[in-house]
Amino acid sequence: MGVGKSTAGALLARELGWAFVDTDAVLVERFGPIADQIQRDGEGAFRVREAEVVREVCEREGPMVVATGGGAWCDPEVRARL
Repeated sequence: MGVGKSTAGALLARELGWAFVDTDAVLVERFGPIADQIQRDGEGAFRVREAEVVREVCEREGPMVVATGGGAWCDPEVRARL
């Protein structure tokens, strides 16, 4: 958290002329702040939502840079999709 994934991802996408997607931003837009989601619904529910957002993003057309939360990579399905 806070290491610059979103900032670096946006800069890289702009340099490449590709789309940029921040999965954490999508989750916040849909369900509220991540800390609140985890506290309210539990980490398991949050990880299910996170994996669903990654699936949706991977179904989009065209090249893109994707920033994910660090914990997303703990899920083998998410790693394989990305």
